[in-house]
Amino acid sequence: MPSHQPPGPHPEANMDLLHPGRTHAEQMASLSRLWAEQGPEAALALVAAAAQAAPQDRALHLAWLEALLRLRRLDEASMLAARLDRFDASGRLRLINQAVIAEQAGDYDTAVAKLHQAETIQPSLHQQMRLINLAAELGDAALGLRWSQAARRLTHNAQDRLLLACTEVNWRFNARDFTGAMQLALLTVQGLLDSGSLLADAAPAAQPAGADAVHDEKLRQTLADALQRLEAAGLQPFAIAGLLLGWQRDAAFLPNDKDIDLALPPGALPAEAVLAEAAAALCNDGRFRRLPNMLDMLDFNTFADTATGIHVDLVAHRHDAYGGILGGSRMAGLPDAECRLLRHAAYDLVRAEWQGVTLWRPADADRLLCDYYGNWRQRDPHFNSMISAPAMLGFPDFVRAMAYLHLVLAVQAKRREAAIALAQQIHQRDANDVLADWFLHQVEATA
Repeated sequence: MPSHQPPGPHPEANMDLLHPGRTHAEQMASLSRLWAEQGPEAALALVAAAAQAAPQDRALHLAWLEALLRLRRLDEASMLAARLDRFDASGRLRLINQAVIAEQAGDYDTAVAKLHQAETIQPSLHQQMRLINLAAELGDAALGLRWSQAARRLTHNAQDRLLLACTEVNWRFNARDFTGAMQLALLTVQGLLDSGSLLADAAPAAQPAGADAVHDEKLRQTLADALQRLEAAGLQPFAIAGLLLGWQRDAAFLPNDKDIDLALPPGALPAEAVLAEAAAALCNDGRFRRLPNMLDMLDFNTFADTATGIHVDLVAHRHDAYGGILGGSRMAGLPDAECRLLRHAAYDLVRAEWQGVTLWRPADADRLLCDYYGNWRQRDPHFNSMISAPAMLGFPDFVRAMAYLHLVLAVQAKRREAAIALAQQIHQRDANDVLADWFLHQVEATA
């Protein structure tokens, strides 16, 4: 009978690509080449054999560890990492790699503890950035803010400090320090402009052929699975915001949309109780994961589809005292006037089929879309409904700080037109806004 075993590793490849004495970068490049040419298992066998034949070669052992991590052989990786003290008597190399393994296993607390131990041996900007990323996984804004500030203190490079300042604006916002976020945003935008960030729009990233169709299928799959779980729990999710806009205007998902927007109508239970029921329905089998709720939103949460990477943004509506309906995002401990709230007229829901899925939508879709987008039939790639939704009540510091954060990120990404549009939308909300007024004059002076 013919053998169906995969071809074994070729010794000559080991001789060509995994010589002892090469740098870490060179050995990692060799591993990647073997991975592509001979397959993961063969590449692992080759690098393991090379490392065992050269027990004092640090770079080969790190390449061996990387191969185990790529194949998610975490127990074997842990045993190998425990032996890394031979290359670094301080134990820092072992701790850093144990943190990587814990992070891959989803044990973020252990990953943080290991990195903290490594930082006591020798502080590192790279490891501080990893701690910042772990704060996002843990949903701990206070830690993210602290670690971003610590990272900024470790570097004197102007560009690195600007990058970390952008990160710190984000963490100040998530820690609900809206005033601090706005103050730092003003300084950061000035620094970015001084560095030439808005001389021209950055070139858009090229999309691989067929990417849109693949992405749309992921959106469709996430929508169908989320609806199935929510409706099985007796809930009535319906399309809103970007999902409803694509349906009504384009008869398609919005291009490059990264989330599915759904709402739950008001009922007898408080909005937070309805949202808790929805979370239980979505997350009961591990398919969906509730993302950290750093701002303590009471009636808004985001869920990640672990199968597709698509997010589901879910808001629970509630009745207001005037016969209307409130949506948006209330935050625990803050009065309504300080939160981002949208007031909608009472609506009815109808059942319809779209994209091969049967779901609810508002009977008067035009009215709800006008609440979010105003003239929703006119395409405006830079309209930001988080800042400019006509149905939004007021312009609280929470929304202003969010707008400042978006502006910082647009300037950092060299998206000139988007940054100008954001500043104009802030100005429309408040003609006396300091950052918007200053920024627009700066842009005019450099035009």
